[in-house]
Amino acid sequence: MKNALKKMLDFMLSFIQPKKMIRYRNINLFLTILIFLGCMFLCAGVSNVSLVNYVKRHKENFRLFPEVYDLECNEKVSLPKFTIDEQTGGLTNFTIGSEKDNVYEIKFNLENNKTLNLTLVYEPNVYVNDNEKTPHDDRLMSFDLNGYYNYQPKRDADGNLLEQDMLIVIHNELIYYMFNHGIDLIPDASGNYNRYLESTGWDIMESKYVLPKDATEIAYTGENNSELDYSKWTMVAKRGEQVVIGEKTYTAHATGERAYYLPASADELVLNAYGEYDVRKWTKLAENKEEKTFIDGKEYLAASRLNQNLHEIYVSNTTTRVGVFSLSQAKQYGIDFGNLENGKYPVDPTIAVVGIANLMVNSGSNQLQMYNFFYALIFILFMPLIWTFATWAMGKKFGELTRFKEYYAICSVSFIVPSIIIALFTIFVEPYAFIAQYAMFAQVAFYIFCIFKMNNVNKKPVKNNPNQDNSKPKKEEVIDLEVKTEKVEEKISRTAQME
Repeated sequence: MKNALKKMLDFMLSFIQPKKMIRYRNINLFLTILIFLGCMFLCAGVSNVSLVNYVKRHKENFRLFPEVYDLECNEKVSLPKFTIDEQTGGLTNFTIGSEKDNVYEIKFNLENNKTLNLTLVYEPNVYVNDNEKTPHDDRLMSFDLNGYYNYQPKRDADGNLLEQDMLIVIHNELIYYMFNHGIDLIPDASGNYNRYLESTGWDIMESKYVLPKDATEIAYTGENNSELDYSKWTMVAKRGEQVVIGEKTYTAHATGERAYYLPASADELVLNAYGEYDVRKWTKLAENKEEKTFIDGKEYLAASRLNQNLHEIYVSNTTTRVGVFSLSQAKQYGIDFGNLENGKYPVDPTIAVVGIANLMVNSGSNQLQMYNFFYALIFILFMPLIWTFATWAMGKKFGELTRFKEYYAICSVSFIVPSIIIALFTIFVEPYAFIAQYAMFAQVAFYIFCIFKMNNVNKKPVKNNPNQDNSKPKKEEVIDLEVKTEKVEEKISRTAQME
């Protein structure tokens, strides 16, 4: 028993003490790679187990309201009836509910006399996932997304939000959601609440389109003059608008700049649900944002508007800053937007909000899982090759270890204990993705320490004899390598006699 404990202790110390770890210098290359893979999955995998709890602890960083799990609503809502097609995942058999305009406003009571305003918008005829089903211009919302996005929520004297908002838009196949009219939940260093769609740098606003006003603006560029030079076009146009010049038809081209609009008459001065002018009703295209117009003696400044095609805004680039998922995912997470298959009609609207919150938690944790394995792949599987080559190149001629295979084997073994410590750290403090770079330096530092100790393991210090005169050159000792043959011949002859 005592010997078994001693062997076990010795085995455990062999992963910590360099003089014991050196026994692994000649392990198989396949086993070396397996150890690295094990360390990679240890750091990333253990971290993945605790990601859901981490997201819930840091809701604001993932645009989650802390109150969404404690909602109160005094009424049930008759939402539209529909089913989800098992093959296409699309919305079918859509029947209007208690509202006529497909927009449902639901208020929830929060603590401290605050409210959460949920806006449910149904656009069942908008196909955003397939360009062939409906023309591009027909995939626009009837809901005033521009007015919703530009609305400023109420605040107190200190700038804190007095109300919180959630917008959920249900298209034929996809569902989108937005919080607080696109305003960040956390202020930046200057105390400002940024609009998180605009801060990504996307072209989320309607683009300015131009056409050639006459033949003088028709020019070509590129190889063999095969491409139209759109920079010459000066006539502001609408998307899809065309003009015929000579025998050719030209279609309006997007400049990448924002389009600005002005009211063409008093009939276009319509207020939206948020008390602002509905810019979607304005039809006069302005040359720039400084242009103004006067109607009945009142001045109006040109304004831009949000692109009404929600898919272009949310999915044009991959990001986790906005919310989009499929109807099938909604069904998977138990989010009830009126699906008859759940048998709940009328439904408790809190199901939708809590379902979105659960979806965001899982979405945030899934995104972090991807980051965990990506960084583990880089910092544990690939970067050690660089560190191993560097230490091998510098120490192969001066140390105990001489072959690259030995350095690589020791590197893998030295990663085991630091990886275990890092894995425990990721459970209680930060996900691996957030500490991967620092963790790599800890692993590499321990590896270099082990290599330094191993390469000096057989070096013995030279003791100086104080009585020895080192000024005189030592007389070289000559070793006599003469082979004496007498005894050999004698041995041979005796052997012959015996035979």
